Amino acid sequence: MAVISQTLTGAGRQGENVGKNIHVQVLSSTNITQAQLDSVLEQIAQTTTIVSVGPFTAGVTDALGIVTEGDAKVADDSSNAFGISSATWATVTGF
Repeated sequence: MAVISQTLTGAGRQGENVGKNIHVQVLSSTNITQAQLDSVLEQIAQTTTIVSVGPFTAGVTDALGIVTEGDAKVADDSSNAFGISSATWATVTGF
């Protein structure tokens, strides 16, 4: 029986090998409507590419993850994000 061993030759460190700038952000608002989501996506698409929109049920969803790619990250907004009363837009992570 062969034994395979692994040798660590350096210290672990942060790094990015994705090849694109990926941004994971969350839209939060009570009972997001379809019209609100459509407006948000139109605004985001003006400056970046939308990769993924999390699970969504119109009139029910309160927090929605949206993944974008590109150099321009949509800036966080802690109140009335995208013109939606009391909505917030926050970065979860990026790489």
